[in-house]
Amino acid sequence: RAGGLVVDTFWDLPHTRQMIETYARVWRRPARRVVNTHHNGDHCWGNQLLVSQPNSHELRA
Repeated sequence: RAGGLVVDTFWDLPHTRQMIETYARVWRRPARRVVNTHHNGDHCWGNQLLVSQPNSHELRA
């Protein structure tokens, strides 16, 4: 209801942009949550593009 979930973003920004564009074609609402399984760059480097989206927030645990 409130938007979707992305598990891990990509190592590079072009692939992350493609993921965001594909997600937008499939779902009416943007991804609202990103979960990174760990901190290695191949799992989280693309986060910077999602954090720059309107109404995004960063939480760390």
